[in-house]
Amino acid sequence: MKKINLIEPSRYNGYGGLYSRKVYSQQNSRHMGRHFLNYAQLADILNLPNCATQETEFNTGIPLCDLIKKKIIGVIFADSGVFFTAAHRATVTAFLTELEAKTTAARGSRVYPLWDIRNYDDQTGEPTKGGVGNLTTSQVVTADGIPAFRFGYNGGEIQHQILANIESGQYDMFLVDEGYTVYGTRSGDNLVGFSTEQIYVNPSKFQVTDRVNQYSFDVTLASMIEYKQRSGFVVTNSTITEKVGLINITMSEFSLVSNVVKLYMIAAGGTNLEPIHGAALDGLTWTAKNTSTGAAFTVTSVATDATNDVMGVTLDTTAWAALTSGDQVTIYGPTPAAMAAADIAPYEFVPYTVTKP
Repeated sequence: MKKINLIEPSRYNGYGGLYSRKVYSQQNSRHMGRHFLNYAQLADILNLPNCATQETEFNTGIPLCDLIKKKIIGVIFADSGVFFTAAHRATVTAFLTELEAKTTAARGSRVYPLWDIRNYDDQTGEPTKGGVGNLTTSQVVTADGIPAFRFGYNGGEIQHQILANIESGQYDMFLVDEGYTVYGTRSGDNLVGFSTEQIYVNPSKFQVTDRVNQYSFDVTLASMIEYKQRSGFVVTNSTITEKVGLINITMSEFSLVSNVVKLYMIAAGGTNLEPIHGAALDGLTWTAKNTSTGAAFTVTSVATDATNDVMGVTLDTTAWAALTSGDQVTIYGPTPAAMAAADIAPYEFVPYTVTKP
């Protein structure tokens, strides 16, 4: 009998060569035959390249590579409907560039990264089981458990209060593990965040010995199908943690003389931006609206006041004169994207409303 060497396929061969292949002789095994050859073909299909190995070129994981999940280090919330196309996922650079652009995009098209996750509890319930009939004791799964998670993070009082606002919106969620892999769900050829049923921000707690959940929030996903059958992922690198959410800049009135209002610009945490970025901010576009009508209100000029560390905003003289006492104008600072382009990041202005005396 002619000796034929066959390679035993292994679905683990793509995992960095952890498991070696074995060579069998057809002469030494009479039971391989066609079944072994069919198995070999199937195993070749399942033998996916591992995205996490250095030898493997970057790709989307949809469905050309495989990996093993690692510990969670971050969460990226996204406005409902935000997605990453195939072009966005073509390379690591393309994906990270698009992710960064989305951190400063307009509301409704933005992502909100949150890093420094210090605790992650998978609270997904057990599947529901039921009998298959009244003449048997067999039990089958009738419904999957609902995917649910608790996250503890290195927060602070101001940050946690801001995070609480997420409860009132509609947000999707991406997960990021310590291999810098971003997990979401497939929607056609796009990668989107897992849709959420509820995001609940827990009250902050005073310190105790175990304080991993001193600042924490719970997320319940809306679809097991998204999480189980349609999960997708993108492998990135450590620079993803440099893509951060925006810090609010709160404006408050220093003085109002005629149509010129001078404003403090204090970022969350207490930093006054005028001494640092005042010169750059007065070169960007500021806008205003009539608060009652929503009509545009012209901002004539913006100038720094280095003596008082405030920004002076001059409103159109004629339009201001036409207002009556008690009328209001809402002032909007430059957009986050415009500020980021001027190397003023990561910030976003909270609109300020000035009332005519």
